[in-house]
Amino acid sequence: MSENKFKNKLNNFFKNPYNLILIGILLFAFLIRLYYFFITKNQPIWWDEGDYLNMGRFWADGIPEWRIDPLRPLLLPFLLSILYRFGANETFIRILMMLIPVIGVFLLYLIGKEMYDKKVGLIAAFILAVFWPYLFYSNRILTDIPMLFLWLSTVFLFWKGYVKNKNKKYIWLIGILATLTFLMKFTGILVSFTIIIYLLLTERLKILKNKSLLIICIVAILSSLPYFIYAYFKFGNPFRFYVEAVGERYVFDLTFLQISRDYIKFLFPSMSIAFLILFLIGLLTFINLILGFDLFLKGKENKLNSDFFVLLWMIIPFLGMIRLGHAGLIEERLNFMLYMPIFLIAGKGVSFFYNVINKIMNNYKDNMKIYSKIIAFILIFIVLIFGAYNNIVHADQIIKAKKDSFIQVKEAGIYIKERTLKEDVILSTQTQAELQYHSQRTVVGSGSTKEEMYNLIKEFRPKYVVVSIFLPQALNDPDREKFFIPAQNPDLFTPVLAFEPFLDQQRNIPILIVYEVNQEQINNI
Repeated sequence: MSENKFKNKLNNFFKNPYNLILIGILLFAFLIRLYYFFITKNQPIWWDEGDYLNMGRFWADGIPEWRIDPLRPLLLPFLLSILYRFGANETFIRILMMLIPVIGVFLLYLIGKEMYDKKVGLIAAFILAVFWPYLFYSNRILTDIPMLFLWLSTVFLFWKGYVKNKNKKYIWLIGILATLTFLMKFTGILVSFTIIIYLLLTERLKILKNKSLLIICIVAILSSLPYFIYAYFKFGNPFRFYVEAVGERYVFDLTFLQISRDYIKFLFPSMSIAFLILFLIGLLTFINLILGFDLFLKGKENKLNSDFFVLLWMIIPFLGMIRLGHAGLIEERLNFMLYMPIFLIAGKGVSFFYNVINKIMNNYKDNMKIYSKIIAFILIFIVLIFGAYNNIVHADQIIKAKKDSFIQVKEAGIYIKERTLKEDVILSTQTQAELQYHSQRTVVGSGSTKEEMYNLIKEFRPKYVVVSIFLPQALNDPDREKFFIPAQNPDLFTPVLAFEPFLDQQRNIPILIVYEVNQEQINNI
């Protein structure tokens, strides 16, 4: 491309107001995350974060050792291990995690643009950029946002590369991205189910003759084989993750309708009333799909394909999450993929709202035609800003409130790291993942009884035992004895570090206490 052509193309790009709005949204999404990055860059990690980080460090360095849980997807720790091998530190990892959600905002825009138009894409992207759970988890090293990034990438390539253009380059990537989505978080398999059901209902038997779909399936199977082979040799069952997640987990004694009700009552209010109203307005635009559904299934209304896919995008993950029985464990981050079609529908709602107001104003008086678009824009702008304000304020409160959670574990870990050798083992009643990450020492459980704790002490000869009680109700658990064993045996355990707050009115039980183990007394127990 010549220099003049490039300049003309660049000038035309910046002359387009939609492109300027997109740049503004992406810049805002980045800057607000950068602001919270500086606030949270040294925050303590949580259990799930510790699990992934410990696995990554273990695979990279071999120590400290950490158990590989079949319930944990392995792509994130695998990528972390690569970063560790190249010398990355926690700050670098946090910067990457901060950038991924910004790219996710751009991907949702692209999906909205391809499925509908730029207006829908921009509105959906804006809502996602300010959505408080998405903003909050931009500061956490977890699988949820990377999985959503891969999910959106899969949907975008499927729609642009298969549904619209049948581009072979995209088709090869669809199967790989679908696999990576699953390996980043096992619920990511739902994107594949959504696409498969869409194809079964739109193309029916024609999919059996479709070479492109065959390529996607073969690529997906081949790219997922390494994980299943690893799981077979590591856990004895390539589907061990499913057995533990569905077959062996506790399921709340609730009906399908009760769980559905709980999901709806919890998830939809999280959007803020402004965005929820836009979503409900957007649902009105699906009336054409409902009324013409028979024609759509016969392939005579292809313009409704986008609406049908977006509807499936809501329904399939919704049913999948209910199947997992998360009734009492509903979190926004576990359902990010559910919000994406909701935001696209809200984008349609804005477009519909704009057109209705514009039409009403045009029909009211002739001289109002000049101002109709301005008035419609101002009304929509007010609704969006109101929704954004509510989300950002809530995100600001929760980010700042949680930035020091488990700070006691981090400080205890640093204390232990400075006073132990790499090969030393630490016993801990709880918070093993967090403590191991911050101390960079192998941390194991302390057992539930005095006998179990003493056996572990004789086996590992730890220098320290850490007693932490972040859930006060744990004091009522059957294995609560473990929290009091060190305090009741001063000859063997010497308290060296304790942290507030205290869990009792007498101020005898700190939330975390570090005991040094008298090595000379170990042989006497």
